[in-house]
Amino acid sequence: MILGRSLAALKTAARAKAIEHYAELQEQQRPGALARTDALKLAEAKRVLAGESSTYIEAEAELKGLDALAMAKAIQKASDDQALVLELGRQAVNVAIDRAKTHAEIRQVLDAAGIDWPK
Repeated sequence: MILGRSLAALKTAARAKAIEHYAELQEQQRPGALARTDALKLAEAKRVLAGESSTYIEAEAELKGLDALAMAKAIQKASDDQALVLELGRQAVNVAIDRAKTHAEIRQVLDAAGIDWPK
């Protein structure tokens, strides 16, 4: 007899909470306005990496004593690194949720990652 959610339903809800949790972490790392600036910088960096010019990237590069291409590469790497850390964390939680055999194991996974229990 199952009381409450089935294991499959709990896994689905737990994965949804993990997505929510990691989205909040991303927002905490780079709040709205900064995230929009980061997105603009990344778009401009991609233009430079594609051989186009960008006044924004060129100006920042000059301030930092770099050429525009080096600046664009640094921006792309920082963006990729930040996204990768969060995504790998989320994926590790998802794999652990998928491997869980009981409700208690799912709770352990969520607790270890600091993720709230799904309601």
